Amino acid sequence: MSTLKVNRIEPRTGDSVEIVGLDIPEPTESPIKAWVNFHGGSGAVAIRESFNVSSVTEISLGQYSVNFENEMPDVNYSTAVSGSLYDTMNDANVPQPFISRLKTNYKTNSVGIGATYKSQSHTVFTGMALICVIVCR
Repeated sequence: MSTLKVNRIEPRTGDSVEIVGLDIPEPTESPIKAWVNFHGGSGAVAIRESFNVSSVTEISLGQYSVNFENEMPDVNYSTAVSGSLYDTMNDANVPQPFISRLKTNYKTNSVGIGATYKSQSHTVFTGMALICVIVCR
């Protein structure tokens, strides 16, 4: 096998350069279709950073609708969600809420997220300062 080392290849005037025999893989599509990092605590919902998310709407305390810029082809997508009561974890002794996809909100243009907190013997929805959502398909 020979090795050709060059800094630049130029075609002759009017010709094109054709490279044959290179094994260049086709680009693959990312399974991550949308993600968002937003503030959902006291005050207005605020998106910090996002991809393919047009907005986040507070449905009620601790319940949010993450709205996609480009719809999913169907509702067979997965979500991973996490969050914290605080923007940074100041107190490791504070129990953290449970965040999940709402069962009633399976749509192609949005996903419902709920943040619940165990209080005494019942579970209540709660606002959170830091919520992260990843949508894969």
